[in-house]
Amino acid sequence: MTNIPKAPVVNLRPNISIEQKACSTCREKRPLADFYVRRVSKDGLQGKCKFCTRRSAYQWRIDNPEKAKAAEIKNNAKPESKVRQREFQWRKNLRNLGMTPDDYAVMLAAQGGGCALCGDIHADSLNRRLHVDHDHVTGVVRGILCSSCNLGIGKFEDDPQRLRAAADYLEKK
Repeated sequence: MTNIPKAPVVNLRPNISIEQKACSTCREKRPLADFYVRRVSKDGLQGKCKFCTRRSAYQWRIDNPEKAKAAEIKNNAKPESKVRQREFQWRKNLRNLGMTPDDYAVMLAAQGGGCALCGDIHADSLNRRLHVDHDHVTGVVRGILCSSCNLGIGKFEDDPQRLRAAADYLEKK
């Protein structure tokens, strides 16, 4: 099999930048990352920038409160909607901590598949995922904890001295 050289990327529309696009609403040139994906369009992106899209959706909800409420009720009534929302929020929380789902899985496996403190394998009675514990000042991830351990550390404001004092108190009684 012979190696066929790849053709260089050629901008067939030289008056349009490859890195930027003009919004169809505000007419500002913006980076491509400022546009939502729309696979059926020629460039694969929506015509409106993300800001204008959000603004028009917000305005539509103000102008059509009954329709907006009905759509919200309809979408939230689906059982898969709650699962999808929970999954989206979990992934968003991981991203905010600089983690991916694969990072979570590796960290959990390194801890033996359970809470780093008590070893419990379930986060709560609904069998949801364990929580990613992190330092609220530095943002550094410390480990994965069950709900009880995560809340306990949080109630002691991540202060090791207070936790040691609580342990001493419990051992004396």
